[in-house]
Amino acid sequence: RALDTSRLCGDPNPVFLASFNGFKNNQHLGNSGVNGTPFLSTTANELSDVGTYTITAAKGDLTATNYDFQYTTGTLAVGKTTVIVRADDKTRIYGDANPAFTYTYSGFKNSQNFNTSDIQGEPSLTTLANELSSVANYAISITQGTLTSSNYDLKFSDGNLAVTKAMISVSADNKDRIYGDANPAFTATFSGWKNGQDIESSDVTGTPGLTTTANALSDVGPYTINAAVGTLLSGNYNFQFTNGTLTIGKAMITVRADNKSRSYGDANPAFTATYNGWKNGHNFGTSGVTGAPSLITDANEASDVGSYSINASV
Repeated sequence: RALDTSRLCGDPNPVFLASFNGFKNNQHLGNSGVNGTPFLSTTANELSDVGTYTITAAKGDLTATNYDFQYTTGTLAVGKTTVIVRADDKTRIYGDANPAFTYTYSGFKNSQNFNTSDIQGEPSLTTLANELSSVANYAISITQGTLTSSNYDLKFSDGNLAVTKAMISVSADNKDRIYGDANPAFTATFSGWKNGQDIESSDVTGTPGLTTTANALSDVGPYTINAAVGTLLSGNYNFQFTNGTLTIGKAMITVRADNKSRSYGDANPAFTATYNGWKNGHNFGTSGVTGAPSLITDANEASDVGSYSINASV
């Protein structure tokens, strides 16, 4: 009798075995005089579908002096092989839409793949994460969906969606001031927000570090406003920084011609001027101002009694 046995779909057939029954005189196979082995065969091979197949028993090279042989078939049960359907890991940036989810099969037999196997349909791939989800890892759950197969059991393995930080640009705003004045309050502009957020509605806390080497004593010219992280913190955003420019412009000095008087017929007196508006405790001698203003009038010795403008210019 061919013994029943089993295997998985796609595997080679096992070695078929047979049992012998009906010996006389308390004999058994070893002392019965039966020699040789039966021929045990089936139509099933590695490409055969899941199902039951007859194991046929025939004489093979069996011989015996005292016995004739009668043959009984057995059954080969071909069971389903397990294929693993794994959700592929994915990465995206905070605030972006989820990427298209994909999946990978492993465990096919006979060099098959999805297209050459009997698997049909698609699995279902879902996650709890959406555009509003904070930076973290989220499971990509995979279930059977519409997948079907006669030859394969399907086992599912979840994947991981890694939501990573988005990038915020922090740009120091350009500023202007007058020579000798204190630096203005430095400010920055944020760009690159996700989900319609701003500094108030996001999870960003703190302020950027905005500094410059310029002070009240610094000469006229452009100076870099350096932007750095300062006390900025965020779970959902990284920061990139762009420097700004502080432009120091000239301060205004008022040069006022001093009022003078003289008698009719005399020569004009020496004209002088008074300076106002110095910065940093300067005066004419310490300010770096050189030269003298032009102070002229239309009046001369022949001019009649009256008031005449003393015109001041550079």
